[in-house]
Amino acid sequence: MIILDTNVISEYYRDIRDKKRSNVVENIESKSFGVYATCSIIIAEILAGIKYLELKHGEASRLRSFYSIFLEQIPCIYFTNETGEIFSQIKSKLQTRGTPVADTDIMIASCVISIDGTLITKNTKDFEKIATVSELKYKSWG
Repeated sequence: MIILDTNVISEYYRDIRDKKRSNVVENIESKSFGVYATCSIIIAEILAGIKYLELKHGEASRLRSFYSIFLEQIPCIYFTNETGEIFSQIKSKLQTRGTPVADTDIMIASCVISIDGTLITKNTKDFEKIATVSELKYKSWG
């Protein structure tokens, strides 16, 4: 299973909206939507971004509609007790090394690891650190 990170889904939306055939659009559309998933943490990040735009600009209905339709087409991996255990192992190893990483990225990685999936992201900096102390598999579409 391929988990699409927040930044990949956001770029996909922008490129579809702007009618661009980017690397992200080509990669996503080259496979069946059945190979993709997301996780509850990514959905929370997307919804927070939409809410911010609604508060800042007063309206984001097209954006909200796109994400609702897109996210209905792919399964969601939820943060559970199992992913919480994976999170605690990764977080403690990173803390021991003195390596700061955002908790949300560790939570996303925990969801990916729990299903033996691969994360697709455009921001590998934190995920590189996580992979050094875990079984995280990731690729960049950057």
